[in-house]
Amino acid sequence: MNSKTRILSPLFGIVTFLFSLVFVSAEFSDIPIAHENWDAIDYVESEGIVNGYPDGTFRPDAPINRAEFTKIIIGAVYEGSVIDACTTASFPDVPESEWFAPYVCVAEANGIVGGYPDGTFRPTASINFVEAAKIIVAAFGYDSAVTQDPDVWYKGYVDLMANMRAIPITLDGFESEVTRGEMAEMIYRIRAELFDNDSHTYESLAGLSNPIISRPKGKLGEFCGGIAAFQCEEGLLCNLDGDYPDAGGECIQDPENLELEIDIDAFQYGFDPEEIVVVKGTRLIFHVRSLDVEHGFSIPEYSIDEIIPAGETVTIEFVADKTGRFTYSCSVFCGSGHGDMEGALVVEETE
Repeated sequence: MNSKTRILSPLFGIVTFLFSLVFVSAEFSDIPIAHENWDAIDYVESEGIVNGYPDGTFRPDAPINRAEFTKIIIGAVYEGSVIDACTTASFPDVPESEWFAPYVCVAEANGIVGGYPDGTFRPTASINFVEAAKIIVAAFGYDSAVTQDPDVWYKGYVDLMANMRAIPITLDGFESEVTRGEMAEMIYRIRAELFDNDSHTYESLAGLSNPIISRPKGKLGEFCGGIAAFQCEEGLLCNLDGDYPDAGGECIQDPENLELEIDIDAFQYGFDPEEIVVVKGTRLIFHVRSLDVEHGFSIPEYSIDEIIPAGETVTIEFVADKTGRFTYSCSVFCGSGHGDMEGALVVEETE
């Protein structure tokens, strides 16, 4: 592996694959860190919104039924005392004795669910996307912002979800059954206000256009500009090789904003990125995360020696005021390959 912040390593995908077997969620044995819904599932679990199964799995690809979905959304929005106080829903297939009855009761009382024309709720039926969109929008209090379409009852809800970039592109249509992973993804994006993700729109779900694909901001040394018009992260400038927008360039440090945040992953047995290149005087903020066991992060020349607990992130801040090549290494024995676990911080003079 030879990943650098200056160059996006072509081997990054290999590293991701090799470490896709690393499971850092103690709760769910079937959610590797490389899973597309890992952040969302970790969020809903840590917030107490969703629990896994007794066997320690989450089952992200399993469909979720209407009773389960309603329970999760209502539980995420309403206090337990409100839920406990509501016991009787009007649906004949939601008897008071069922575990989901209080949640459906609250949802019905607050106009979040309305059931089917035949008067039933159909709790065991798999929930489809448009049904889920209506419940999410109403439960999270966005229903007043919905522009109702007289011809398609769900269009306003889908449009609002699209505006919030909250529709996973793994869905393949309006009637697509929602999986547990997609459910977690939608909740995560809305609750955490992450409005810059890849997302379907009403038109793309209808097959009339492509989904919205987010373009990530480039890191130090990565490609910017060009026809793709990639921009650089805050604190960086795009050093174009020619006239914008046709020319490509490289993200460089803004001399008026010498501060850089870098995410560093530590794992058996390496760091990603393996090399970081900055100019002298830059204030560095490292977010060092352990993907497996406890590690250390040490740069002796900068008097840095921190413990990184398993599965956690430690923030390290310092000013790169010395020039040269400085090795960062794991200072906690982590297994047979411990001695090879190194990276390099390269500090160059300003031009």
